[in-house]
Amino acid sequence: MKQFTGVNGFLYTAALIVGGLTALAPRASADTATVPFSAALGGGCFFGGVTAGTLAKSGKTLVGTGGGVPLTCTAGGNLSVADPTQDPSNTKFAVGMTATVTNSTLGTALSPSASGGATSVVVPARATPYALNVSMTAEYSNAGHINNGTFIFRVTLTATP
Repeated sequence: MKQFTGVNGFLYTAALIVGGLTALAPRASADTATVPFSAALGGGCFFGGVTAGTLAKSGKTLVGTGGGVPLTCTAGGNLSVADPTQDPSNTKFAVGMTATVTNSTLGTALSPSASGGATSVVVPARATPYALNVSMTAEYSNAGHINNGTFIFRVTLTATP
């Protein structure tokens, strides 16, 4: 066997050490991982964009028309409507506030209990929203006429799955 000395010996020894370390080093390998995603979703009811109604004066009554909101219930639900409320800064309308919600597909005019109509309606599940039309009236309780001013009322709808 040939003996290496000097620089050649040093290089030969370094080559053997590097080669040995390379042989002992772990090999690079590919691996994969799978990340699962899952959900158990229940049905729900969701309102879309609200269209504000307009009020017009008719004698001692304000008549609100043109309000609406789309409703989608993914697993069926129930729709109810509350009596109209008035912004506290307005002249008070103590009697005769009524609200009505209609939709030709649901086939029922929905009104709060104070209005004498149905208080809730079953909403069948479907992907296409129901276009709900909302109207209201507010009769001025005092003698005389309605003074000029700004009047704000709200009709609250509630949908539950």
